[in-house]
Amino acid sequence: MRSILFSAALLITGWCAAQTVTGTVVNNSGETLEGVNISTSSGRSGAVSTSTGSFTLNFTQPGKYVLRFSYVSHESRTENITLSEGENLDLGRIVLTEIQQELEQVNVTATRVKANGPLVYQNVDEETIEDNNTGQDIPYILNQATSVVTTSDAGAGVGYTGMRIRGSDQTRINVTINGIPVNDAESHGVFWVNTPDLASSTSSIQIQRGVGTSTNGSGSFGANINLQTDELSRTPYAKAHLGYGSFDTERATLEVGSGLLNGHWAFQGRLSQIRSEGYIDRARSNLRSYFMSGGYLGDNFSIKAVVFGGNEETYQAWYGLDSATYFAAVDKNEEPTYNYAGEVYDDNSNLTGYYDDQVDHYTQNHYQLHYNQVLSKSTSLNLSAHYTKGSGYYEEYQNSDSLATYGITSTPQVYGDVVRRLWLDNDFYGIVGNIDYKKNKLNLIVGGGDNYYDGIHFGELVWARYAGNTQPYDRFYLSYGDKADANVYTKLYYDFTSKLQAFVDLQYRLVNLSGKGDDENNRQIDFSGEFHFFNPKAGISYTFNNTVMAYASYAIANREPNRQDFIENEETPKAEKLNDLEAGARFKLGRLNLNVNYFLMQYRDQLVLTGQLNNVGYPIRRNVGESFRTGVEIEAQASFLNNTLVWMPNLTLSTHQNRDYIGDDLTNYGNTPIAYSPNLIGGSVLKYTGVKNFEIALQNKYVGEQYLDNTGNERYLLPSYFLTDLRLAYKLRILNMERCQLQLSVYNLTNERYISNGYVYGTPYYYAQAGINYMAGLRIEL
Repeated sequence: MRSILFSAALLITGWCAAQTVTGTVVNNSGETLEGVNISTSSGRSGAVSTSTGSFTLNFTQPGKYVLRFSYVSHESRTENITLSEGENLDLGRIVLTEIQQELEQVNVTATRVKANGPLVYQNVDEETIEDNNTGQDIPYILNQATSVVTTSDAGAGVGYTGMRIRGSDQTRINVTINGIPVNDAESHGVFWVNTPDLASSTSSIQIQRGVGTSTNGSGSFGANINLQTDELSRTPYAKAHLGYGSFDTERATLEVGSGLLNGHWAFQGRLSQIRSEGYIDRARSNLRSYFMSGGYLGDNFSIKAVVFGGNEETYQAWYGLDSATYFAAVDKNEEPTYNYAGEVYDDNSNLTGYYDDQVDHYTQNHYQLHYNQVLSKSTSLNLSAHYTKGSGYYEEYQNSDSLATYGITSTPQVYGDVVRRLWLDNDFYGIVGNIDYKKNKLNLIVGGGDNYYDGIHFGELVWARYAGNTQPYDRFYLSYGDKADANVYTKLYYDFTSKLQAFVDLQYRLVNLSGKGDDENNRQIDFSGEFHFFNPKAGISYTFNNTVMAYASYAIANREPNRQDFIENEETPKAEKLNDLEAGARFKLGRLNLNVNYFLMQYRDQLVLTGQLNNVGYPIRRNVGESFRTGVEIEAQASFLNNTLVWMPNLTLSTHQNRDYIGDDLTNYGNTPIAYSPNLIGGSVLKYTGVKNFEIALQNKYVGEQYLDNTGNERYLLPSYFLTDLRLAYKLRILNMERCQLQLSVYNLTNERYISNGYVYGTPYYYAQAGINYMAGLRIEL
C-alpha cells in the first residue's frame, strides 16, 4: 500500500513539474480546425486539436523541441520551441494554409485565365449556377453571359440545346471538365443532352471569349468553357431538388456526400432524372444521369476519381418548321409547333400517323482519374487520365426509300418503307497534365496532353415493308473514324512590377485523323489528314491603381476540319486560321464594376455554317476565303441599397463579315454577313435580396437580327427578339434543415413569339421557341 502511495506521489510531483505547450490551430480564413495532428521531434508527446482548435502538449523534460502540425488539405507547419523547467508556453494561433482547393483545382487553374490576366473571361460561381439550375442544360444556365445566344430544338431548354458565343457555334467552343476535353473528336461538337443535369455537380465555370489560353482538346476557335465539378466536401450532406413545370416537365435530383472519413477519404454522388414533353409536338425527353467522385486527400497530395454520365432518349425535333407553315400558324394565332419527324404516309401519299420511336437514344459515360501533388511551396503537379465511352443511335421511319440502299435486291419493288437505326459507337481516352511553378514574380506552367479517338459508324435495318432476303438488324453500312491529338504548351506570367504583368503562351499541336468505309447514302468515305499547328499568344496588363486596369493580347489559333467537313464537301477542306486581337479595361468605381473589351477576330479559310443541315440535323460547313468578327463588349455590375439590389447588364455591339463570299452557285456575293451572327446582343439581371429569406430576379435578353446563310438574302433573316424571365426564391425555416427553398422561374414573361435558330433547305426552316412557361422547384439540404 505504501509503495502505491509513494508511486502516486512521484507521479503527481512529476506532473506538477511538467512543461506544457498550448495553442489554437486555425486555417488562413481564421476558422478553427479540429483533428489537427501535433507531433514532436522526440516522438514522446503528441496531441490532436479539439473542436475549438485548441491543443495541449505535456513534456516531462525541459529542452528544445520541434513541433509539427499536419492536417488534411492544409500545408504542414513546424515550430521550434525551447522549454525551461516548469514553463507553460502558449503559442497562440497557429495558422495552417489550405491546399485542398489548390490540389483539386490545379489542372483547372492551369487552363483558366488568372484574375488580372490580359485575356477576356467571365467567371460563373456556384451560387449563380444554382440560382439558374431548374433542370435546363448548361447553355441555358449561361444564357445571361456576355455575347451568348442559346437555342433549343424542343423549344424549352430541355433535350437538345446549343449555344453560340460571338456568333461562333458549339463546334468552335472548346469545352473541358476538370481540364479534360469534352468536345466530340470527330464533329467538334458538344452534346449537353448526353450529360443532363451536369450543372448540379458543377462548382464553377469560366468562359473565355476569343482564342483564350491554351487548353486540352481541339482548342478554341471562338471561346473556351471550362467547368470544375464539385470538390470533395469535408462535411457529410444530403440534398434533394424536385421540380415540375410547363410541358409536363419533371425534375428530380438527389445528392449525398460522406464528408471526410478517417481524416483523409471522401465520397459523394448524385442521381438525376428529367422528363419533358417539350414545346414542339412529340419532342419528348427522358433523361437520366449520375455523378460520383471519391478520393484520398493527403497533407500535400490528392488522388481523386470522377465518374459521370447519362442516358438520353429524345424524340427527334431537329427538322424545324418551314416558313410558310410557321407563318400560317402564327396568322391563325396558333402555336407553330408542328413536327415533321416520324411522319408515316400510305401509298397514296396520305399522312396516316407518326412513328412513335423516331428517337435519338444515346448513352455516354466519363471516367476521370486525377493525381495532384504539391511538390513544394512553389511547385505543383497534376496528372489526369480519362476515358469516355459513347454508344447510341437515331431510329427513324423512312417513307418510300430506295431498297437497294439496304441491300434489298430480291424483291420486284424498288422503293418501300423502312425503319432504320444509324449507330455511333466510340471510345475517347488519353492523359493530360501540367506542372505549375510560382515564385516571386514568375508563374510558369508547362503542360500538354495525348488523346485518342476510335469511332464506328454503322446502320441497322430494323424493319422493311419489303424485306426480301434481309433479316432484322442487318447492317447496311459501316465506316471507321480514328483521331490522335497531341499537344504541349508553355504559359508564362511575369510581373515586371506590381502594376505591369506580361503573359506568353506557346502551344504546339499535332493532329492525325482518318475515316474509311461508307455511309447511309452509299457514299464512299476515304480521307485522312495530318496537321501541325503552332498557336502562340501574348499579352500585357497594367494596373494603374485600385480603380483601373488595362490589358491587350494577340493570339493565333489553327484548327483542323472535322469528319463531316471531309464528307459533305466536294473539295478537300482546309484547316482554319484565326488571328485574335483583344484589348480593354476593367474599372472599379465604388459600387460599380465595369469591363469594356474590343475584339478583332480575323479568319482565313474559316469553315462557316452554310445554313444547311445533313440528314441527322447537323450543320454543314465549308471554307470561305477571308472573314472577320469585330466589336465591343461591355459588362457591368452595380449595387444599391446596401448591396441588396444588384444590377448586372452586358452589351455586345459587333459586325461579322465574309469578304468576297462565293456561294454554292459560284456567284460572288461580295462582302456578306456571317450566318448566325447577330450584331447586337444584350443581357440584364436585376436581383433584389432586401427582404429576409426572399430573393427576386428579373432577367432580360435581347438578340438582334441574324441570317440563316451567308448570302445576305433578306428572305433568310431571323427577326430580333427580347425576352423577360422572372425568378423567385424563398427560404423556409424547417426543423434543423441546412436549407429548404421554394423556387419559381417564369420564362418569356411577356409571351414573345420568337425564333432562335433555323436553317435553309430551299426555303427557310425555323426552330420556334416556347411562349410563357414556368418551372417550380423545391430544394432541400440536410
